[in-house]
Amino acid sequence: MNMSEAELAGLIAELRHQGGDTTACEVKRGRGGVPRLGETLCAFGNMPEGGTVIVGLDEATGFSATGVDDIAAMKQGIASQARTAVMPPVIVTFADFTVDGHDVLVCTVAGLPLPARPALYQGRPYLRYADGDYPMSDVEVQMVEDRKRQAALDDSSLWVRDDRREVPDSGFDDLDGELVEVLLRVSRNRSVFHREKSDEVVLRNLGVVTRSGRLTVAGAYVLGDYPQKFVPSWAATAAVQLPRGSGARTRDLVHFEGPVPTMLAEANAWVGRNMHTTIGYRSDGNAVDEAELPAVAVRELVANALVHRDLSPLSRGKSVEIRLSGDRLTIGNPGGLRGLTTAQLGHRGGKHAVNETVYSLCERLLLPDGSRVIEAEGGGIREARERMRSAGLKPIRFYDTGVSFVAVVSRRRLLSDSDAQWLATAAGGHRLSQEQRIILASMHHGQVWTNRLVREEFDQVDSRDATSLLQDLVSRNLAVVAGERGGARYRLADRLSLSTDDVLDVEPRTTAATMIAGPPLSGEPISLMSPNEELIRELLSPAGAASTVAELVTATGLTQRQVRYALDSMHGAGEVVASGGRPKLWRLIAD
Repeated sequence: MNMSEAELAGLIAELRHQGGDTTACEVKRGRGGVPRLGETLCAFGNMPEGGTVIVGLDEATGFSATGVDDIAAMKQGIASQARTAVMPPVIVTFADFTVDGHDVLVCTVAGLPLPARPALYQGRPYLRYADGDYPMSDVEVQMVEDRKRQAALDDSSLWVRDDRREVPDSGFDDLDGELVEVLLRVSRNRSVFHREKSDEVVLRNLGVVTRSGRLTVAGAYVLGDYPQKFVPSWAATAAVQLPRGSGARTRDLVHFEGPVPTMLAEANAWVGRNMHTTIGYRSDGNAVDEAELPAVAVRELVANALVHRDLSPLSRGKSVEIRLSGDRLTIGNPGGLRGLTTAQLGHRGGKHAVNETVYSLCERLLLPDGSRVIEAEGGGIREARERMRSAGLKPIRFYDTGVSFVAVVSRRRLLSDSDAQWLATAAGGHRLSQEQRIILASMHHGQVWTNRLVREEFDQVDSRDATSLLQDLVSRNLAVVAGERGGARYRLADRLSLSTDDVLDVEPRTTAATMIAGPPLSGEPISLMSPNEELIRELLSPAGAASTVAELVTATGLTQRQVRYALDSMHGAGEVVASGGRPKLWRLIAD
């Protein structure tokens, strides 16, 4: 997808706020010759959706534009690396932009098709995580190769899907009788095909058991009385990650076991009891207690992780992981998406079952509250996004590395108290929709909007409605527009604008076009900790010692991006605090 000028402006604003590169974007200064990009090009090539390299910005000076002296030579040098340094070569397309009077080059790296992965740089495969490029582990490489073998056998009778494999030393007596009864009743009520057949035949037709009488992986995982006796990692874990100084790293660490419906119900209950309660207001003005995160959204994401997790032998030892920190809920599972991209999730046609038999069984089963384990209409993610938007929360972020998948649910409101106060003054007397309030608040933080960006951000808004929302802000003198039709860009009216310094000190609106990096997930158990946090923690010890980012870069040998990512993660966990002006001094919070 080609990047527009408005989207580039939004991405630069996000990079400036975050203070470092993101999972999908690498920035290079571009002075002194063509930067060495072998590891980055390789990593982006191994990501299903590729990534972006921006040349001509200086991370050390807040991503200010420094420009590229010779755009043609820069393109040639990067294209040469893409062709010769990475094997197989990756495809890079280029676009020229002018930022603050300087020429900037945007390089879009396409992800390689599955049969061509993993790409190698100097004989090693790389993947992209939030704070850099890292060599793939042996298990991750094996998972890619396994996916390739499965794809090659997709139309062959020789291929047995992972969830249809036979489980040794298993049988009918390993099934949960109550779940089997529900499955049979729902299946017979739904289809005349099953009504006159015996229980054993129906279970075999549904993929619960094989002709030999042994359970399939799907049958054991979804309907087994205790699936973990066959594979212990067919489970889920959850924990609250505590701030440093609380005396412990985690609280309420729980291991969920049993069949999928049981794990889902217990995981939902765990999230519910660890969430805060907020005060909401009904249409009649009466205050009511509301869950901090919409239960529907949480339930959908946990169910997806359980149902779509990788069930191949290579994923053994890897469970579904749920982690709750001060600012986010993270839900991850081994195995990446298949047959679609993160951008397609929740949209028409954005539906693909990794484990077809597991999926089919789960949409026939009910939870204790009478709801189905999954609704199986492909609209669950869409509804989860809509519930988050209605609750005034930031959009759910999804990350797919090809061998793992993670959903990040922010606990932060789209409109902070300061945003709400600003809107009350700036838009006082105007009746704005929720979408317009969000758009206007993000403009307050420097975001430039386009028709396309509105449609990407708000699932239920079409092109005509998007233009109407934006033009209405212009007609109220709250926004101004530059350009026409497809090139129209909307920003905050000058009379409401803040200075650049003010913009950089407040949190910008995160949109689909300016999505910030999430925690790394490489197929290993999820950890919200940057791999460099321990090194930073040692250098900041004892509590009270202070260092700037530049000093930490010099002391550790890490890049500025990696240091900033580690500090951001530690700050979110309440482990460090920044003080002073610019540059800021970072200190550990005393135990």
